[in-house]
Order: sequence, then C-alpha cells, then structure tokens
Amino acid sequence: MIHQCNIHCHAIDPTRLDLLNIDDKGKWLPFLFHLDIVIAAKQTSDEQDEMTYNCTTVFTEHGDTYVIDTPYYEFFKKWTGFINPTTETNIDDLNF
Repeated sequence: MIHQCNIHCHAIDPTRLDLLNIDDKGKWLPFLFHLDIVIAAKQTSDEQDEMTYNCTTVFTEHGDTYVIDTPYYEFFKKWTGFINPTTETNIDDLNF
C-alpha cells in the first residue's frame, strides 16, 4: 500500500545546523512510499509550537528516518491495518 503525504526536509543536515548555529526550520515537500518499508514509527513532537507537532517519524528497514506530516495516530491505524489486515486495531482501546 502506498502512503502519500509530505516529508519534512532541510537544505543542510540538522546536525550541521547545530554546529554552525544556523536556524533552518526546513520545509514540507510531497512524498509517497510503500508501507512495507516501515519497521517502526513514533510521534515526532508533542510541543504545539514545533513545526513537526503531532507528526510521525517513520523508521525504515534500510535505516532511513523520515518525518512525515501524517498525524501519528492516523498513521498508526493505517500502518497496523496494513501489517495485520485481519485484525482491526481500535486505537481507543490502547493505552497511550
């Protein structure tokens, strides 16, 4: 299954930004990927003033990490439905 969203990108590597004391908030660009590459995901930020608030960080089997604009709980439902289509996951039953 293909997931279409936006991906958060930086012109300069974020680790270099810190070293150079440069402020680059990045930008959102269109992105799509197949859900079978995902091995884990987490909520990117719970800070409302962050650009990535309530977004999802996706970890792939090849070691890549992406920040996407899909809200974490929405992505969680889609991904768990993809990896186990016979079991319906009710996010309200989970303890977050």
